[in-house]
Amino acid sequence: MDPLDPVVWWGIISAATMLLGIGAIELTRRHVDVDNPWVAVRALSVLNAFTIAGVVIFAVTGNFALEIAAYLVYQVVRGAGGPIKRAWINRQFESNVRATIFSMHAQADAFGQVATVRAALLVVAALLVPPQAIYAFIARLVGRPSEAR
Repeated sequence: MDPLDPVVWWGIISAATMLLGIGAIELTRRHVDVDNPWVAVRALSVLNAFTIAGVVIFAVTGNFALEIAAYLVYQVVRGAGGPIKRAWINRQFESNVRATIFSMHAQADAFGQVATVRAALLVVAALLVPPQAIYAFIARLVGRPSEAR
């Protein structure tokens, strides 16, 4: 069996995300009372926990199917939480501060995405430091070619 082209995989994953997202949004619409602040915050907390779990599983697993499942959980849960979050903010805050809250949330989200990528790159760079130190140590032991024994 030939492996699928990456473009086909992304198409399948995107289609699955959309279909599951529609179902998740409908479930949250039916079962989460956004007029009740406690229920809305509780739902957002549960959805956030699933988001964290999806990201962690995606980061640590080596299994392709589990990676796809974790990615789908992350995308679907994040999408399902959006309408709850917006409705909760709209109901809890005065109109003169809502735009600021939405703006700050969007900026924090964008910063978090950029910072996460930067942090990941910094961690990778940090992991490359010990081999560099080992190379330097071995180079001093071996010496330059003209100093070789």
